[in-house]
Amino acid sequence: VLSPSWRMEDISSGINAEYGGDRVAALGISTHRGTFITWEQGTENYLHNFISWSDTRCQKDCDEWNNSKRIRFGQGFLRIAGSLVGSRHMVCAGNFQVKPANVQARLKWVMENVPKAKLLYEDRKLCFGTLDTWLIYKLTGGATWATDYTNAAATGIYDLWACKWCPVMTKVFANPIEALPPVLDCNSCFG
Repeated sequence: VLSPSWRMEDISSGINAEYGGDRVAALGISTHRGTFITWEQGTENYLHNFISWSDTRCQKDCDEWNNSKRIRFGQGFLRIAGSLVGSRHMVCAGNFQVKPANVQARLKWVMENVPKAKLLYEDRKLCFGTLDTWLIYKLTGGATWATDYTNAAATGIYDLWACKWCPVMTKVFANPIEALPPVLDCNSCFG
């Protein structure tokens, strides 16, 4: 079980002890991009432990989605129409399979099974973040809530063509789009 308080103090104190807070000019973060957490905005009060990319609690839901006649018909239509009009975006959408490794199905599970997540969302105080987002949030003392394109893309909720969170995917999976962090370039200053 990956706890959100997992060694954060060790990371922060290690950086400060080794380099001194004033001497750190940049820090790179590399994580399992499909691991995520939700928490209360403006606090470090997380709602659950990290839900990792290897978590299979929503496998049944994914199988039902992928095998439903409506979805299979829609995917077939998108593949054919996309081929006819030359739209790689449509063909790609027609080949899309929901897997537990992608975030959208696991986040749907959180919204359905963690009562406080739904309440915070209704109050517009729910924050979602992949592991990089949580680390940035913690390392900046809550000043920065953001992710980069590579982590956003790994969620299955981010539209790579439009470079924004996908309103269709968030609606289909009942994912709270307002709880998703701003997406910045990988080389941006995160704080």
